[in-house]
Amino acid sequence: MIKIYVNRFIKTSKTKSFEDSTLNLITTVIKKEYPKLNANILLPVVFASVTESTVTMSIKKLKKKNFIVKSNRTILEYLSKIESNTVELIAIKIRTILFKIARRYGFFKRRVVVSIDFHDKPFYGKKDTFGTVGTKRKLGTNFAYSYITICICEEGIRFNLATIPVTKQKLKKTLIERLITEARKHVSIGLILLDRAFNGVETSRLIDDKHAYYVMPLIDNKKIARVCKTTRKLVVLPYIYYENRSKEYRKEIRVIVDNRNNKNHLFTTNIKGNNRALLSTIIYIYRKRWGIETGYRVSGNFYAWTTSVKFNTRTFLGLLSFLMQDFWVLYNFILRKGNKKQQPRKTLLKKCKSIVRFLKKSAQDIRFYWRPEYEVELFKEDIADCIKKKLT
Repeated sequence: MIKIYVNRFIKTSKTKSFEDSTLNLITTVIKKEYPKLNANILLPVVFASVTESTVTMSIKKLKKKNFIVKSNRTILEYLSKIESNTVELIAIKIRTILFKIARRYGFFKRRVVVSIDFHDKPFYGKKDTFGTVGTKRKLGTNFAYSYITICICEEGIRFNLATIPVTKQKLKKTLIERLITEARKHVSIGLILLDRAFNGVETSRLIDDKHAYYVMPLIDNKKIARVCKTTRKLVVLPYIYYENRSKEYRKEIRVIVDNRNNKNHLFTTNIKGNNRALLSTIIYIYRKRWGIETGYRVSGNFYAWTTSVKFNTRTFLGLLSFLMQDFWVLYNFILRKGNKKQQPRKTLLKKCKSIVRFLKKSAQDIRFYWRPEYEVELFKEDIADCIKKKLT
């Protein structure tokens, strides 16, 4: 069935447009999995996504132009009835098809640097609303609807490999495990970059068990501060999590201490080696984690806002925004077929069998500033125009 979707997508993109094929794929897959959500319900939601407006306002705009759409109440009611687990399965299926399409245009399963992080959408309602989580204070609130994602940190192929909505009931360890499992369906993970929010013995053990390499900042503490006072250079030091607890809780890790500029920068990693050049490369490559922050800014361009507090509705809108971002990345990838800028690091990383060589090539300068072939604003406008044509 997936092969049929892929062939139909490619045929439609050639005979009509990429925007047409994107909308057809999304509406067809969702209707197949959840028949009640037909195109007349879905298209206004996607319209809200690409115009960065609320679902209500988008429907009003479409009705004012005499397009035939359902009422705001009806559409939101349908979205609230589709279970969040079903939405996650639909997103996984669409993303699987997306990567199958990408393979037809030159993408293949190879080793890449990936990043895992949380993405929060501020919430201003009651703090005990189901699906909301506590966060650092941002934009006047300490609560948000949160999503955890794993993203490729490489020029030209910054796809989201998996996205999961976060709730208070979901353990961080379980979320990371699911992300790694889903990501490995599409790529080979060379290195995982994580934020300090993931720092801890559970994360370290899990990634070791998954036979993957990782780098993440270590939260400063009194013990580390004492050690850092004795050095003014780039070194690796042993560090034990929970050293005062029993053996089953303790874990020894490697900590890279960089205070060459009289400021402590601490990173934990399971990459072996004390060579200063390697340590510098590890610290330098961690900057690639900002690639996921760039991805979050782009996905924000596809977020359909709503005042609804229903978790199913919020899950649908959130996962849709990440999928639309991936289709934009796919379009840029397809436009550069046969061009060296499609995957600038593809040749560099081709024969990198060792982790050390892989890191060096991943950090190597590609001698040009990568920019998308097709700007996100133009893509959004074309999707919006395509939706209007389908609704006439």
